[in-house]
Amino acid sequence: MKKDFPLKEFGDISAQIWDLGGQESFKSLRKLYLEGANGALIVFDTTKLKTFEKLQDWIQDFKQARGDEPLLLIGNKIDLKDKIKISDTQARELADTHNMQYISTSAKTGSNVEDAFIELTKTILNKNLNK
Repeated sequence: MKKDFPLKEFGDISAQIWDLGGQESFKSLRKLYLEGANGALIVFDTTKLKTFEKLQDWIQDFKQARGDEPLLLIGNKIDLKDKIKISDTQARELADTHNMQYISTSAKTGSNVEDAFIELTKTILNKNLNK
């Protein structure tokens, strides 16, 4: 998917966005898709502990492929308040450990989704401008 982000301080930005499946069968393809990536959104489901536990693998794969390119941790499904199993505190601790920002979102309601893309895009641009 290609998405345009209007960022006042940078002008219009185009981004290619790849959604990589979390299933084990896709693991061997990750490195191919990660090549050339300037950053990544690492997403977990706040209602499923298993997705949170798999984050270390995703972070490690990304860092092996792309070094210190920016990562943004996203906890999704915050609209399901009564089913949340991973707290913002737990997610922020993991994010801090890996020098990432954290944003909680709801794809269902759209809460913070665009903000997450814009934040990662700004981080990538700022990093590249300060080289």
